[in-house]
Amino acid sequence: MKPIFIIVLMLFVSFLILNDAICLSEQTSPPELIEKPIFKSFTEKQKMKLLSGKVVFSYVQTEDSEKGVAGNGVAYVLIHYPLKESFEIFTAFDKQYLYLPHVIKSDVLKVEENKTIVFKELDFLFINIQYTHILTRQPDEHRVDFVTDPTGENSIKFNKGYFQFQKVDPTWSLFTFALEKVETGFKIPNFIKKFIVSKDLPGVTENVKKRIESGGAWHK
Repeated sequence: MKPIFIIVLMLFVSFLILNDAICLSEQTSPPELIEKPIFKSFTEKQKMKLLSGKVVFSYVQTEDSEKGVAGNGVAYVLIHYPLKESFEIFTAFDKQYLYLPHVIKSDVLKVEENKTIVFKELDFLFINIQYTHILTRQPDEHRVDFVTDPTGENSIKFNKGYFQFQKVDPTWSLFTFALEKVETGFKIPNFIKKFIVSKDLPGVTENVKKRIESGGAWHK
């Protein structure tokens, strides 16, 4: 058995053991929020889930550059916090190790206008994963795009996506975490890919909600 497959298998097992179920504290948002145009693309079931304070997640299978099945995911959650302040808390990139699942290090290496290069280290039981992201802030859209920095330390070949906050009303924001593409650089069974994406995105989204709604005080 190849060493890289053993690592992937251990990663899968670590998710099974460590990844908490997506179970946010019961929170009921005002029903009228869901009538806003921003929720037009959501199903009724998804709208009810958002109103109850839970994460809505969807998974889409595509073909990757190596002609294999790849997985893209997107997670949403309603956050009871103003738009501008939510974005400010989230973009303190050097503090993300305090609340993002499995992240034990988030070092800002370089800041240039709206671009920030961040090195992150993740710990899954006995597995250590490192990657370097180029984060591009779009303040007017309250959005952060991320992509792998090819010149940095990376255990994963390539990934890209974005985080975005959208105003629902003066005190509520809709948070989106989208993983648009990921290439690990080695073959992983599709069911493991799907499992990891389906746990990782909602887990990150849940912790972002907790962090922001506490005014930046909550940590794991």
